[in-house]
Amino acid sequence: MGLTGQNFIMWKGDDRIIQVTIEDATDVSGFTAKWHMAVDVNSPKLITKQSGGNGITFDGNKVLVVVNGSETKDSVTAIPEGLYYHELEMIDAQNKKAIASSGVVDLKKTLVGRP
Repeated sequence: MGLTGQNFIMWKGDDRIIQVTIEDATDVSGFTAKWHMAVDVNSPKLITKQSGGNGITFDGNKVLVVVNGSETKDSVTAIPEGLYYHELEMIDAQNKKAIASSGVVDLKKTLVGRP
C-alpha cells in the first residue's frame, strides 16, 4: 500500500534528498523507481527522476530521490513558489507497478534568493 500525505517543504535552489522507506520490503535494489512533481495529478510533470542514473538510488529498503538545486532555482526554471503534488512509483522485476508514496511539496522562495 502506498504512503499518502508524504508532505515536505523545499526551498527554491536547495539540493535535496527525498528518502522514502518501503515498509513491506527489505531490499528494493532490483526495482525500478520513478518520481514526479507537478502542479497536480492532471498537470504536466515539472521534475522527473528515474532509477538507473537519473536521480534515484536505493539503499536497502530506502529509495533516495536527488533533486538538484538547479532544478528549482529562479534563473533556471519557471517553477514558481507554491504547492505541488509528488508521487513515487515502484516497478518490480515482474513489471508490477505500485504507487509507493505521494504527497505535497511546499516549494518556498528564499530570503537570500538563488538567482
